[in-house]
Amino acid sequence: LKSKYHTILFRRRNSNNQLIGHFPPQGLTAFSTLFEVITRFGKLHESIIGAVAAAVVEGMTYIKKEHDIIHRDIKPSNILCSTQGDIKLCDFGVSGQLVNSIVQSFVGTRSYMSPERIIADHQYGVSSDIWSLGLSLMELGYGTHPFPRLKPDEIEELMRLPEGTPAPQRAVHVDFIDILADRVENDAPKLSSEFFGPDCCEFIDACLRKEPDNRPSLDSLSNFNFVKHYGETITVQTIATYVKKSLNGE
Repeated sequence: LKSKYHTILFRRRNSNNQLIGHFPPQGLTAFSTLFEVITRFGKLHESIIGAVAAAVVEGMTYIKKEHDIIHRDIKPSNILCSTQGDIKLCDFGVSGQLVNSIVQSFVGTRSYMSPERIIADHQYGVSSDIWSLGLSLMELGYGTHPFPRLKPDEIEELMRLPEGTPAPQRAVHVDFIDILADRVENDAPKLSSEFFGPDCCEFIDACLRKEPDNRPSLDSLSNFNFVKHYGETITVQTIATYVKKSLNGE
């Protein structure tokens, strides 16, 4: 799959399906993960988040439709961006082939897992990746992982940080019991409408609906205004500028 932002290669080895990243001649050294970008540069502008959403949705759609595979570990550290403005979904080490759109194994990074994945022995499908995408985009917007839950005053403090200022270090609890309690007992996290536009909030909040059947289908994600607008208008040069700034500590 080759597009404005995203490239994925698929191959078979020893009768097993494998996904591999396809990289340009300059190799991996030209790439940073989005986790590295926000760690160095701080929160991303809403327009960049929209371009990331468009690229990841495109990749998710390709591996699902063409190869019946879901990623199962979508998070900022598994989304690469280059100094040329490319965005690529990577690290398919826990990807799983779908069987009637359902998988039952328990792998991936817990703090990005959907409620249905956290519940032991609960079946899940591609909608679990949609949840992880929503949480990842929220993290890019705040500049820090939104778990433990951010309080309104903490969000305000983060959003008032100047561009290029990393968020203060914040302990992220990855204890399984804490995550289980959060996903099961609490309402779904919602993006702050005070600091983000309605299209951005609509998309991320839809991805983070607790019930998987209530989340948008994979096919419908690309039709959201947030994805369509920024996927079409944000140039690779703009993305490249963000990556270069983060690498240079500007």
